[in-house]
Amino acid sequence: MDSKAKRLLAHHVINIYQVQMRQLEQSTMLVTATPGQTVGRGMLLPTIIVEQRAPLSRLKTISSDVKTGIMNFANPLVPGGDFQSGIDASEAALCRNTFLYPELKQMWRKYYYYNIQHLNDYYFVDRLLYSQKIKVLGDDESLKFLDHFRYIDVVSVAAPNVRAMFCNGIKPDKQLLYQHIYRRILWTLRLFKNHQVRVVILGDFGCQRSGNDPALVAQAFSQALKRQEFRGAFTTVYFDINQNARAYHIFKETLPVTPPQQTIKSSTAVLQ
Repeated sequence: MDSKAKRLLAHHVINIYQVQMRQLEQSTMLVTATPGQTVGRGMLLPTIIVEQRAPLSRLKTISSDVKTGIMNFANPLVPGGDFQSGIDASEAALCRNTFLYPELKQMWRKYYYYNIQHLNDYYFVDRLLYSQKIKVLGDDESLKFLDHFRYIDVVSVAAPNVRAMFCNGIKPDKQLLYQHIYRRILWTLRLFKNHQVRVVILGDFGCQRSGNDPALVAQAFSQALKRQEFRGAFTTVYFDINQNARAYHIFKETLPVTPPQQTIKSSTAVLQ
């Protein structure tokens, strides 16, 4: 799909939202403090799958009866990351194919304006948006909407922007980067767990436009997922990495990926 088609799709989705908005149950809350830690639900580790694919296309493989959450790599300053211009980014694809954008837009003052006032040397601040029951209409692989609409939960969270740091003469502190990235990943996983999400779709958080080191980000994900509190919380955790071969290989090597045979069994269980 070219940029013109993406712009048209974005416009069309906004029009559909305006027609349906009164019938929707979606909502968004701002999270500014560490979500509560709860005990694990057993000893089982989730199936972890790392693949090269677009996150939204993953939904086709997951039953709509399974509560699913997607981590949105948010632009911290502009709601939806200027998705209406037809740019090729994961957040833009999400906003073009779901009703997420109106939820982000309504948080302008509480989240985006606050971030503008608190750039924090482009590390930004630990604040997240949790959106529930977001309607999914399709994905960027075709111009057709899905035959059956589904709903997802979304955590919108910004990564530190290493590229902006360099552009502004700021030397990134690797330890500080890791602390912020790890904390935001931990908050994301806790929010999904606390809202009974069973399948989580993650990715190369901040490794493309923000320029973060894939090895550092993958290590942060690995460390967080190993915590006892997440035992039994999720059946499957997907790392869908699109257009970033280097990050894909590093994530594949760093994360405790489930062997192929076990993956087949676990995927079948999710679809049942």
